Amino acid sequence: MKEIIAERLQKARKSVGLTQEKVAQLLNVSRNKIINMEKGDDDYEITMLEKLSKLYGCSLEYLAGIEEIEDKEDELFFRTLESNSEFKDYEIMGWSNMLLSNIKALKEILSEVPEVEEYEY
Repeated sequence: MKEIIAERLQKARKSVGLTQEKVAQLLNVSRNKIINMEKGDDDYEITMLEKLSKLYGCSLEYLAGIEEIEDKEDELFFRTLESNSEFKDYEIMGWSNMLLSNIKALKEILSEVPEVEEYEY
């Protein structure tokens, strides 16, 4: 299970274009903490996983290996111009990615609904 969490943490971080150093800075933890989490050498705290899920724009269930998620090849990526941006900017980026994922899921569901013929009155 730790291997799945570690792999997903690394994949999610890379998908939003953050370095381990930047994640550590935003969460006010050491870079070694992030490195260890991504290597599977950490006892995962639920509060830390919750923060990471918000930051990366994915569900806690996905990070924990409980649910699968489609590839994020066409995700929206928001970049902040200042290197000293606060966590809030990245949280907005994460929520935007979640919104896009939900829109894609809805589009897929709607594509499976059979078309209804229109009747003239």
